[in-house]
Amino acid sequence: MEAELDGINSVHDDDPSFPAVPTDPGTGEPWPVEPPEGPSQAPDPSDFFGASFDGSVAGGDPVDVTTGNFFDARSDLAFPGTVLGMDWSRTYNSLDERAGILGRGWSSSYGQSVAEDDDGTVTLTDADGRTIDFERDGDGFAEPLDFAGELVDEGDTYRIEFPDSTVWEFGADGRIDAIRDWTGQVVAIGRDGQGRPSTAASSTGYTLSFTYGANGLLSRVTSSDGRTVDYGYHADDTLASATYADGGTETYQTAGGVISEIRDQEGRLVIANTYDPESGRVISQQTPHSGTVSFAYDEDNQTTTITDQALGEATTYLWNGSTGAVTVMTDSTGNSVARGYSDEVRLDSFTDRSGASYGRDLDADTGLPGSINAPVTGPTDI
Repeated sequence: MEAELDGINSVHDDDPSFPAVPTDPGTGEPWPVEPPEGPSQAPDPSDFFGASFDGSVAGGDPVDVTTGNFFDARSDLAFPGTVLGMDWSRTYNSLDERAGILGRGWSSSYGQSVAEDDDGTVTLTDADGRTIDFERDGDGFAEPLDFAGELVDEGDTYRIEFPDSTVWEFGADGRIDAIRDWTGQVVAIGRDGQGRPSTAASSTGYTLSFTYGANGLLSRVTSSDGRTVDYGYHADDTLASATYADGGTETYQTAGGVISEIRDQEGRLVIANTYDPESGRVISQQTPHSGTVSFAYDEDNQTTTITDQALGEATTYLWNGSTGAVTVMTDSTGNSVARGYSDEVRLDSFTDRSGASYGRDLDADTGLPGSINAPVTGPTDI
């Protein structure tokens, strides 16, 4: 993902009929460019781990512009699209200090878990590392921000039901132990004495088996169709390599426990990161396609500015201090685009630099987009 904001610069940059700042089509007034109300600090970074949060915007390759979290995702063993819940995937979050079965910062498939706090709030840790809080509301739970699943308390255990009828079932230890869908497919997740995944068995016949090294970390995943992926580690137990079924190896260098460099299977640089030693945020990043970009964070004004060092071009992102959602993006020429959200912080409108507004009608039951309303074409069902 490039550091520049796609879609801002255009052939209309010198056309005075196109305003530099988008306007609200209802009032004709410019979108606000002052910091929205909220605390002058970034929200909890774990709310933004992975890339599933609707309010999140990535700059660089990719870095969450609100938190400065570098995140990366890999699907190491994929299965046909008709097979439920068997893809073996992993997600890295540089601000995640937790150590999972792949070492510090890595989350993976079958890593979902739930835990109840003293006040009754249940926190879901998703497979991409993101945390979602379900607060008690009468006999059930209030709808969390930007998460489509509904948490159900079954006494000693929990389950999460999704609008597409997929169900996650959690065991008494809070870890996910089964995934089901409306077709009757089931994935049963077996665990060893330490709670680590040992097997994943699909009712379609596919299986995954997990092998661990002397350091307690995952060393190999084997699919029933013969494919494998192997993992190696540095002396500090951070992930050093992933060797895929075709024999190719991707490598990771770390500094201070976080990824400083990734190289592909040909040994070519993919990315190099520099982090602020105090906050842990990415402050500089080098990639082959975009050179070096810098990241500057202003918590008082709730903005992040990303600058292409070679071109001197900068994009500034204004984010909401309460939710962390990015609301306005402005490029180095002063052109802006704006994003609007529902109360649940799901993206429901977008205003481009010409002032044209695009709305997303969200389904009342699922919160998912049901149609897009464009200025010229009108509503289109999704």
